[in-house]
Amino acid sequence: MKLSFPPEIASALKGKKIFCSLSGGADSLALLLFLDLHKEAAGFALEAVHFEHGFRGRASIADAAFCKRLCMQRNIPCALFRIDVPNNRAAVSITNGDPRSAQDYIKTLEDVGFTLNEVEISMADTEE
Repeated sequence: MKLSFPPEIASALKGKKIFCSLSGGADSLALLLFLDLHKEAAGFALEAVHFEHGFRGRASIADAAFCKRLCMQRNIPCALFRIDVPNNRAAVSITNGDPRSAQDYIKTLEDVGFTLNEVEISMADTEE
């Protein structure tokens, strides 16, 4: 089955940069690959964003390395951020039991200078 990019979404994204939150899991990987497949025809730029949150120790670091390697292989720009959640739990909001909420990600993006009214953010596995 071939999935197509909905024309109404493509027209809304034309000329914009899409930041796709990439955890390294199946959902975010599928979204990134889908966006990468359609970026040229739809006319948007794509960048992956990975947050290494520190919850799972070496596994978190391995996820970051996987994301970086995958993006390099596919020529997708990738921004990697470290959020030391275990040592800063008081400063992190909890949403549905998950301290890695969309608001945390967006705040981190804003803190490093992304202007969110000029970009679109795609997050595959969030209920927010």
